[in-house]
Amino acid sequence: MSSTPVPLSRPLPDGLAPGTLVAGKFRLERLLGEGGIGLVFAATHIELDERVALKFMRPEMMQNTDIVERFAQEARAAARLKTEHVARVLDVGKHGATPFMVMELLQGRDMQRVVIDDGPMPFELAVELLIQACEALAEAHGRGIVHRDVKPENLFVVERDGMQHLKVLDFGISKVALSGKISDVDLTSRRTVSIMGSPYYMSPEQIRSTRDVDHRADIWSLGASLFEATTGHTAFPDGREFTELMFDIVQ
Repeated sequence: MSSTPVPLSRPLPDGLAPGTLVAGKFRLERLLGEGGIGLVFAATHIELDERVALKFMRPEMMQNTDIVERFAQEARAAARLKTEHVARVLDVGKHGATPFMVMELLQGRDMQRVVIDDGPMPFELAVELLIQACEALAEAHGRGIVHRDVKPENLFVVERDGMQHLKVLDFGISKVALSGKISDVDLTSRRTVSIMGSPYYMSPEQIRSTRDVDHRADIWSLGASLFEATTGHTAFPDGREFTELMFDIVQ
């Protein structure tokens, strides 16, 4: 996860203030991001002196046992992937009754922020980064995992040794084959609609039936992300009614 702090949209839950010691070894530093069900903090492992990111479920979501299970399944899905192009999940635990996962702390910006700040990417760079995303998704698909929410916000550009590398983030609504059955993980953010996916990057088959999609839906979403990265705008015109957008995509 990114190490860049964000402003608060609402007060922090009790027990998650900066300086709090979590699980006896992680010292919270500051909030990095928040969504409809989760909060992500920068933290330091005090025994190893290593900086990490901690993602907590919002306490008000704890009453929904389905969401609690899906939060755990998100961590399991990401932990199964060993490629360097996926943000690593290092551990899971509970802070009181609140589940959390420990993730690597990333330095950089997501692809959407890069385009907003710097303008469209050079085509060669965008292709190089998207090839790295393909490597990550190829491993996921080989393990029976379909991401279903590939978009520029979930493609994180990491600066390392003067080079740019890409990490795929957020398998929160992935379709995962675990223990011989397919499960749907629907951890929708404020920008993700209830049909599981982000409209401007969804394939026609994903719009028609979220549960029936396979790896090809992720390939479509990568193409839509590449278009936006190199042109500075979405493949389908922005600012329209949701139903009109859906109609244009499926035609």
